[in-house]
Amino acid sequence: INLPFLLNRYLQESGFVHSAFSFAHESMLGRTGLRSADKALPPGALISFLQKGLQYVGIEERLRHDSTGGRKAATETEGDFSLLSPLTLAQPHVNTAAELMGLQKNNLVQQESTASSGGIDTLAVTAQGGKRVASGSKRSIKKQKKDKPDPRKGKLIDDAKKSLEGKELHPMDVEENDNQADSASFPAHKGNSPQPLPAQEPLNGQAVEINGSTGQTTTSGVNGGQHEFTRKNVDQQQHSTIDVDKEDAATDVSPKEILKLEMHQSEVFMCAWNPVFSDLIATGSGDASARIWQMRGLYAAAGLTTVKLLPHGTDPRDKKNKDVTTLEWSSDGLLLATGSYDGVARVWARNGALMHTLKGHNGPIFSLKWNKRGNFLLSGSYDKTTIVWDVSGPAGFVEQQFTDHQAPALDVDWKDDVTFASCSTDKTVHICRVGVPKPLKVYSGHTDEVNAVKWDPSGQLLASCSDDCTAKVWDVESDRTDPLHDLTSHQQEIYTVKWSPTGSGSKNPSKKAVLATASFDGSVRLWDVKDGSCYRVFNRHRDSVYSVAFSPSGDYLASGSLAGQMYIWNIEEGRHIKSYKGKGDIFEVAWNKEETRVAACFSSNVVAVIDFDKSTII
Repeated sequence: INLPFLLNRYLQESGFVHSAFSFAHESMLGRTGLRSADKALPPGALISFLQKGLQYVGIEERLRHDSTGGRKAATETEGDFSLLSPLTLAQPHVNTAAELMGLQKNNLVQQESTASSGGIDTLAVTAQGGKRVASGSKRSIKKQKKDKPDPRKGKLIDDAKKSLEGKELHPMDVEENDNQADSASFPAHKGNSPQPLPAQEPLNGQAVEINGSTGQTTTSGVNGGQHEFTRKNVDQQQHSTIDVDKEDAATDVSPKEILKLEMHQSEVFMCAWNPVFSDLIATGSGDASARIWQMRGLYAAAGLTTVKLLPHGTDPRDKKNKDVTTLEWSSDGLLLATGSYDGVARVWARNGALMHTLKGHNGPIFSLKWNKRGNFLLSGSYDKTTIVWDVSGPAGFVEQQFTDHQAPALDVDWKDDVTFASCSTDKTVHICRVGVPKPLKVYSGHTDEVNAVKWDPSGQLLASCSDDCTAKVWDVESDRTDPLHDLTSHQQEIYTVKWSPTGSGSKNPSKKAVLATASFDGSVRLWDVKDGSCYRVFNRHRDSVYSVAFSPSGDYLASGSLAGQMYIWNIEEGRHIKSYKGKGDIFEVAWNKEETRVAACFSSNVVAVIDFDKSTII
């Protein structure tokens, strides 16, 4: 294991997700071949190695100064062995480890005398991973009652709950206000930071047809023949990148087709067009705010009219814990729900007024979904629970909390107005119903964290995707406990799945049902739900694909990657028809309901709104 890999793992375990991602991206850890070693590496490996190194230095000094080899030296070094602290190591004019050890012992004596006199809480280093916790002020987050908000101010929360496989969040300072609770959020990407990948061929924008039974890959169009995913050397990667850029030039959007929304002060993690009022788009950011933007006209050149700020934190010292993690419009377009890093959900009117502040989770909220009726809001959280909130009245309250997951709940989705699915890092998918205390069904076919769940338009089939590199389709109406289809062609983790708005139960029932999967292997795959075969592979992306979105007609697909590439694909023809390269990484893409605009959220604090005119497509 090399040092950059250990440093990246340490950042992940400490909750510094953004730093971990940036470090992995810049150091090209994805090309080191160490991805498979990540799960075998025990938590706290870097701290463990540092501790052993410090122990070795201390032992070495004891042996070096023990020139007599007898009882005197042993007596002089009696006492419990302790590590050299960073503060001790930073002391000036100390030349040997032995002197450092003596200095540290004196410091410990002073600290103990201060603590015994009632001075301050002492800091203890835990045996596992060297994490520091305040031994005298450690508090757990408590569930807030619907009719009695917590009046305590400046509460220090040291335990963000133990995460799965050594991944931990950093402590959260949660400051609550009686009139408006501050909220915080979690990045749209979770878990292990995605590793950059080399470009893959073919890079011509043609679809790749897959034999569902054999997995054999053949390219369609003029570039026929077999294709095998292989890693290229640096020269080949650079050559492929140049080829892609040249080919994309023919489909690049023009500057007049782009409207950039640039008021956020940090990464923009998600966006959502209003399903009714199509001139409105909501965005959520790491700057502790959401915004509602109103478009002036039908095209980018018309610009904006108004921008409404939805603040999630007023204390600038605490905004790092107030990121907006998720947001969604209600089906009637009148309400916007936002979730944040400190576990608070909020409901806003489309004019920007705060309607509800919902406190009940003990950790970051990863997912929020409205039921179609609009009376229930569903949330999934790092605290391993899902909550159904009743927001139909003047005061929102907890209708029911589900506590059956054994690890953080990453995604939720409604089947109907009272039945929903949830998935977790505990590798399971749960089907639950309001009013029923236990899950109706539990699917345990995945062998790693389950990242997303989505119902098809009919509400009969449920798709899930996982870090085990598979997606699965479950027939919930049947009694079978194994998946209807096991989709296994991706080479790395699958981050998201989306159903096309086609087939039974959709507005386009005459078109066949299609499932899209997006993976860290840089590809987007389309699956025929009837037989579970993969019939399209879009692989122009040069990095992990985090988001895909079908157009309302189901004829087009937008995809965005961590390399800042966004493509719009013609599904029937199997080719890309629009391309855009922005600065930074793309976390989400979204279509408006008229199919005339696509929005892309970037890590560079920008949202790009791109015009889409079908009549101009060649």
